[in-house]
Amino acid sequence: MKKIILIVLIFLQSNLFAQIGIGTSTPNSSAILEVSATNKVLLPPRMSNDEKLAILNPATGLQIWCNNCGAAGEMQIYNGASWKHISGANSGAVGATVSATAAASLITGTTATAGGTISSAGDATVTSRGVCWSTSHNPSIANDKTSDGSGTGSFTSSITGLIAEQTYYVRAYATTSVGTAYGPEISFTTILVLTIGTPYRGGVVAYLDNTGIHGFIAASADQSAGIIWHFERVLWSTEVSGAKATSIGSGVTNTNAIVAKYGAESNAARICYDLVQGGYSDWVLPSSGELYVLMLNSAAIGGFTPSTFYWSSSCEDDFDAIVSYNTNTTNIYRVLAFNINARVRAIRYF
Repeated sequence: MKKIILIVLIFLQSNLFAQIGIGTSTPNSSAILEVSATNKVLLPPRMSNDEKLAILNPATGLQIWCNNCGAAGEMQIYNGASWKHISGANSGAVGATVSATAAASLITGTTATAGGTISSAGDATVTSRGVCWSTSHNPSIANDKTSDGSGTGSFTSSITGLIAEQTYYVRAYATTSVGTAYGPEISFTTILVLTIGTPYRGGVVAYLDNTGIHGFIAASADQSAGIIWHFERVLWSTEVSGAKATSIGSGVTNTNAIVAKYGAESNAARICYDLVQGGYSDWVLPSSGELYVLMLNSAAIGGFTPSTFYWSSSCEDDFDAIVSYNTNTTNIYRVLAFNINARVRAIRYF
């Protein structure tokens, strides 16, 4: 409807004034059409050389942008006999035509498969072809790329070195002596593939549940080489039952209960509670069940000191808390008095 109204208005204006102004109400008297703008320009039709040659009976003066003519495309005009560069010089050699970029498949956390189709070599020979990719739109061969032979036709590319949970933009390309031509852009997102010991979200994956995408992360190094659980081995004025849980997932409840009880006291729970690492601030002191997992996987996680005690957030009674003695081969549960020093390794959930 808007197009119809515009056509009608232009028709009425052309009949009333014999001139057309777009962006101006006073077109120059010598012009039948004047376009006026300060932040936009005219955009001619854009087409390939094959599409240009398919125009039937082109009129003298036709103008187009040939997107695969010359090294990087060029403006051309039809002079009544042939298409020429807008300057009047002969038009540039025709580059390759990349008609398709294959959709990505076999996507993992670090790899994917793509490809493309080169339908024409133009006026030269395709000496190199493949796909290029980037985390930004319109990737080029200046970014990461594959090299998948030469010539026209379809090809398959293996993309490697990717990062999990990242969106990538891909274009097939073909290089000739004229230049490099690109196909349509496609995109895909790598998937999350985690294993114990994988660097991830501020630390290292220490535990995965049966979904394979949830669990908890250990900080990449100890938060303390020796710190107390609480500064005195005395009865709590009121027992905090919230700090006695031992199961996986209970470290956060225990830690919050300890911090609420002892406030700003410098202790094992507080040092985890205050930790900011890798842009994350939701670290906790692991429960005894979580600490057991850390000890079992200590070789894959890394950074643990063998033959030393590590605090858990699980208290045994009003005097002692559970620790694990890490030997890298045997993990011995014990209890220590609150005011004994032991090492600390924080965790966070995902």
